[in-house]
Amino acid sequence: MSLAALVAAAGASARMGFSKLLLAPKGGLPLVVTTCRAFRDGGVDRVFVTLPPLDQRNPADVDALLQVEALLRADGVSTAENRFWEHGLIGSVWSVLDENPDLDELFLTPVDVPGIDAALVRALATHAGGGAWAAPLVQDTHGHPVMIPRALLPAVRAYAGAGGVQAVLQHQPSVTVHQRSLSVVTSVDTPEQAARAHPPLVRWG
Repeated sequence: MSLAALVAAAGASARMGFSKLLLAPKGGLPLVVTTCRAFRDGGVDRVFVTLPPLDQRNPADVDALLQVEALLRADGVSTAENRFWEHGLIGSVWSVLDENPDLDELFLTPVDVPGIDAALVRALATHAGGGAWAAPLVQDTHGHPVMIPRALLPAVRAYAGAGGVQAVLQHQPSVTVHQRSLSVVTSVDTPEQAARAHPPLVRWG
């Protein structure tokens, strides 16, 4: 069984004011790069990042985004546009599934979750092949990444209703990995939230 991961980074990032692909700790690498490396170090075989369509990218971000894409490619990460951009996060999943129908377990996270590390990925991966979806749990709240089993991927691809991926998973068997850090249940949507992250996040490039 092979493990794959998708870091969904195709949103408009309207409230942030710049692409979340450029979020980074001051003086460090972009969060998307370190998150992809955490998946690889945690035992994931294939890592994907979805990007917004060209006509949805902020012109002020273009040069920096090209540099980020180069860093990802150098790490062996596959990048692709979200061809179903208007559907949000689940559209990123559809885009990857359509091009890679052979995937087994698929880890999924938005790009703006700063707390993902290799230890968490390995802990979730111990539940691979069991047929249930898995996620970290902090104070009764599920976080990211979510590990979706192969058996549920067709249902995710077929679902076009409200609630996206969560709506597909909520009534299915699940397992949890307890965590203490709120950083795996926290997304960074605004500059104010980025400044309060640990470590604080700024625009890279």
